[in-house]
Amino acid sequence: MERKKKVWKGAERRGDDYDTRAGKVLSLESDWDYIHRDYDFESGLGNTITKEGLLVIGKLKPKEASLMASLPELWFRWDEKDRHLNVDIHRVDKAVQEAFKNGQNGYCGHNPKKALGNVREETFEVDIWMPGMHLLRGRLRFRVSRDMAIKLDVMRIGE
Repeated sequence: MERKKKVWKGAERRGDDYDTRAGKVLSLESDWDYIHRDYDFESGLGNTITKEGLLVIGKLKPKEASLMASLPELWFRWDEKDRHLNVDIHRVDKAVQEAFKNGQNGYCGHNPKKALGNVREETFEVDIWMPGMHLLRGRLRFRVSRDMAIKLDVMRIGE
């Protein structure tokens, strides 16, 4: 049985006169006040958007292979439609994914807070928790390239 790949709905932003699509992580800077001793942040600098529309900015991964069975991995992804950073939890069951997404049962951090910053880059305050375990707190600044399509109405006169 072939697994169907997920299509990420936030890959494009559609307007009346234009459409944009995120393309690549051009710059990335992290400034962590706290990172759990069992985790490392993996930069997504240079990552390009997949054909399914996923643009991974970075990942929070267990440091050692022996921890991978017991600790989840978290992906920081760009949502072009809402112009926002989302964090998704991986290698857990659907109930935990939903609790993390909805900030329930001791999980939080799916929607980092957008911080004031430079108009040329995105800045987010990140604070990620699991029940009884603080994983990460700090700032993430990055820029993504954007492809833009302009919609024009052409009218021919005299035909």
